[in-house]
Amino acid sequence: SQRKAAKDYSISCTMLQSRWEGRSIVQTGYHQQQRLSPEQERILYDWILELEVCGYASTYS
Repeated sequence: SQRKAAKDYSISCTMLQSRWEGRSIVQTGYHQQQRLSPEQERILYDWILELEVCGYASTYS
């Protein structure tokens, strides 16, 4: 059953139903509207973490 499958994979029944119906997840649904590629996002994320380690605040201002 869907309920058992959702429990086995630790996801909600709603999420499983959405995938079954072919709906995309939010992260990929707006793929064309993103300004940064996933690789660029990862590089920026890593850079921000490095700055935090060096003592800089992680703000967007």
